[in-house]
Amino acid sequence: MNLMDLIPVGAKHAVPAKRLANLAGCKSVRELQHELHNLRCRGAVICSTTENGGGYYQPANEQELRQFVRSMRSRAKKIKKAIRAAEKMLADYNM
Repeated sequence: MNLMDLIPVGAKHAVPAKRLANLAGCKSVRELQHELHNLRCRGAVICSTTENGGGYYQPANEQELRQFVRSMRSRAKKIKKAIRAAEKMLADYNM
């Protein structure tokens, strides 16, 4: 079965990673994440949430898609700050 067929539509139906990994026949959540990454790289829109136990879902509407984009942008900003701090420390080592 196609992994996309196992990912429900709508945030309220989000399926936790461990359950999705089992449904997909993946040996681990890490393997599932790798498969999801590959699908996203090919253009699949797979949203995720940490609310209500968290999980993966396909957006049911524009609002869900916008919320996912907002959360990913926020996450990216936090990651960039962590990278900048680490790069600053690296620069201090190279003085």
